[in-house]
Amino acid sequence: MLPSVAQAATQDAGAVPAGQAIVPEIVVTAPARPKSLQGATPVEELSEGRISTYGARSVNDLIQQLQRQQGGRPFSIIVNGRRLGSLADLGELPAEALQAIEIYNPAEGLRFGFGANEPLLNLSLKRKFGSLSLEGDGRDTTDGGGASVSGGGRGARLNGDDRLNGFANVRANEGLLARQRPGIADSGGEPVPQDRSLVPRSRLVSGTLGAARPLGDGNLDIGLRTSGTQDSRRQGGGVRQEGRNRSSGLNTTYSNTVGDLFLTLSSDVGRSTSRSRIRTGADTSSCAGCGIVQDQASATTSAELAALMIGKIGSLPAGDMRINLTIRRNRAHTTTTDRLNRQVVGANYATTSAQANVSLPLIAASTPVLGMLGQVDLTPSINYNAIDGTGHVTGTTVALSWQPVSDLSINASLLRRGSLPSNDQVNAPVQRLIGLTVYDYRVGALVPVEQVTGGAPLAAETSRDVRVDADYNGTVGKSRLNAGAGYARTATDRPTIRLTEPSAFAERYFPDRFGRDTAGRLVSVDTRPFNAVRQVAESVTGRIGLSGRRADGRTNWNAGIQGERQLRQSLRLGPAIPVIDTLSNPLSVLTGVQGRQRWSGQMAVNGPRLGANLTASRTGRARSTSVADPATGVDVAPLVRIDGRVFLTLRPPGATAAAGGGYRLELAVDNITNARPRIRTFDRAGSRTLNPSLLDPVARTILVSFRMPIGR
Repeated sequence: MLPSVAQAATQDAGAVPAGQAIVPEIVVTAPARPKSLQGATPVEELSEGRISTYGARSVNDLIQQLQRQQGGRPFSIIVNGRRLGSLADLGELPAEALQAIEIYNPAEGLRFGFGANEPLLNLSLKRKFGSLSLEGDGRDTTDGGGASVSGGGRGARLNGDDRLNGFANVRANEGLLARQRPGIADSGGEPVPQDRSLVPRSRLVSGTLGAARPLGDGNLDIGLRTSGTQDSRRQGGGVRQEGRNRSSGLNTTYSNTVGDLFLTLSSDVGRSTSRSRIRTGADTSSCAGCGIVQDQASATTSAELAALMIGKIGSLPAGDMRINLTIRRNRAHTTTTDRLNRQVVGANYATTSAQANVSLPLIAASTPVLGMLGQVDLTPSINYNAIDGTGHVTGTTVALSWQPVSDLSINASLLRRGSLPSNDQVNAPVQRLIGLTVYDYRVGALVPVEQVTGGAPLAAETSRDVRVDADYNGTVGKSRLNAGAGYARTATDRPTIRLTEPSAFAERYFPDRFGRDTAGRLVSVDTRPFNAVRQVAESVTGRIGLSGRRADGRTNWNAGIQGERQLRQSLRLGPAIPVIDTLSNPLSVLTGVQGRQRWSGQMAVNGPRLGANLTASRTGRARSTSVADPATGVDVAPLVRIDGRVFLTLRPPGATAAAGGGYRLELAVDNITNARPRIRTFDRAGSRTLNPSLLDPVARTILVSFRMPIGR
């Protein structure tokens, strides 16, 4: 278990002598830190009370909220100080099963075989917890259409190192058609077909099962996962696409401590299948094979083995030296079947990766003379990645951590890393997706196109990263203050790029990726990946947050704000192609035009029964022009989005937090102000505004959910 602090104030008036002040008793519980995290200092800690303010239904829900607070930056995740083969089942645990969360600087991820570019998130589970509940929710848009409903069950039992948990869910989304958004038209004035899908109709069935228990002197974790989806999208004119996807997997992890070494062995096997069909013509429901113009299926079987060792290898005057070794082997086989032409293609994919790093304490408080500087640690690392039959790449990392005082840490890292293309990027089946909307600069309109997707031959990426972060985690009065600032620069050679819509610049150099009919209308876009020459991104970030609780200890609250400013984004697509500034000249109008600044904030409060939270985000104004013609471009207005939720929790009489969350009712409104993107395009002939309902068909939604306990 990870360290946690629980304070309990008790007083017995009958036991206090007359005239003597009543002094609350403070009980501090701090379980020993796992050996895998010894010597590491978290940059932020979330207590059980603060976790409750987020109103999350599951661990996954909570992680997503924390990621949004980090500007969308993903986490490397461990559980109780252990890296597991998969987090699929643990992500569906009730959020109330968490005792605490600790966030560490990215360099600490090197201990567990992660890269040094993502914060490390440690989930600490309660030693004793039990719940079994039925859940359901319904979501609808305030503009009509696009409703979805779901129902399922969730259960968990934690008892020390023993764990058993499961989750099952069924979700249905009715989709959204153009006729449910009256007045939708492209900028050229032609109405969108009324039966065209703006949001596909879909069905999802998913389930997970997890277990853990002591085995010998260690711990064994096992997880099962399965899911299946069906979706249907209409392009209009009797053309529609149907898709089916299924996946399942089994992961196991065994962790043990031998002397000063912490050892982990993990495995993960899985299988996924997909099928995509495009039909044309009138209703062919009575004829299974009629009107089919595409029928492709794929199946992938994968297996992975990994080993991790963390431990002390010696001592320096400033502290213990620690070594971390990770090795990973992955194999996959993908079969693609063209059922119309009776063609079958198979492809193998196998990778080997290894990483080694040493943590060297350079200065400690006890160090003569230099001890006044605080704690200083240096962590050099080397990694190796290879694809069988293709080649290999190596990388190095040097991370420096400085803690001048207990509440302040400053971390810097220099990375030279290589990234190999994934199996999906290389071997995904080439297929067409219909009814997707892109912006066509030639007509200044949003138009539906056919999108070509799939894998392609790719080279390995190499990048050089520089990161500097400063984090403060201390107290202000009776409140907890967490603040941070960071700078990041990444320069990538041979970056993997996709072109999702045309521009005069992109079409000049990649004409084969954009298909037009004889009238010049855009009909298809090839979005398969390729290697560009070089990409550079540079940004600064900042955040500040406060959290605390009322004097009675029954109400917790937190508030914070965070922001990011893009300093530079540049891209060279090919050797003979000039470098472009993608902030001023984005590759995509719909997804690439963003203001240099993004801000978000949140406020939350949770009492014994009632809780609420409010989040807001703002992207700044952006104006971009075409590289080919500076008089042509787009102007994107600032966008402010506000989400809110209110939740009521009622526990059965005599129940405690260890008995689960109790009854729960939640009302959530996403996009309270019904804000949609506002994009204006301009050229020498004038300007026009893109239809907001095509840019965001859903906008404001209302969610009502419930949880009903049915046992422990």
